[in-house]
Amino acid sequence: MDEDPGWTPLRSGELLHVDRNLTVSREVVLDRPPRDLIHLDDLDSRAAAAQHEK
Repeated sequence: MDEDPGWTPLRSGELLHVDRNLTVSREVVLDRPPRDLIHLDDLDSRAAAAQHEK
């Protein structure tokens, strides 16, 4: 991820699919939160910086 405004966050449990025609679909496939969360401390500095809303 970078500073591009086209990035949108996925909901927890949401699957993003892009087909060969670049058609994008999103679907919630899991109805519960993940068992193991990733924390900002787990990311390198560039990835962590991309997680902050502007």
